[in-house]
Amino acid sequence: MTYNRAVAERRPAHDTAMKKLLTVIALLGIGVAAALLYTTTLSPEARVCRSIEARCGADTMPVSECREALEGATARELEELRRCAEPSESCVELLACLSGSVIRDVGRGLLRGLSGPR
Repeated sequence: MTYNRAVAERRPAHDTAMKKLLTVIALLGIGVAAALLYTTTLSPEARVCRSIEARCGADTMPVSECREALEGATARELEELRRCAEPSESCVELLACLSGSVIRDVGRGLLRGLSGPR
């Protein structure tokens, strides 16, 4: 197939501009959809909150309240919560694991406070 300059020159410029605009809009739409999918189902906060709701019921802690409570959590804290929440098989097991994590963190803080500034 050879390049025909006459055919290329006859193509209106607005056709290529419209195709570029539609491509940009489609890519933006895909990006927004991916961001929504991540925040609602794939993020660590969403996975922890879904696990808590599945084990303990929606009346214990609704997902919306759970996500608000976890807004300021660090990646390390979310990973610890996820390690407790996902493998647990009951609400009691989940709460025991979370309580152990809290006690461990309090113990670390206490030891840092007792050792004094470095």
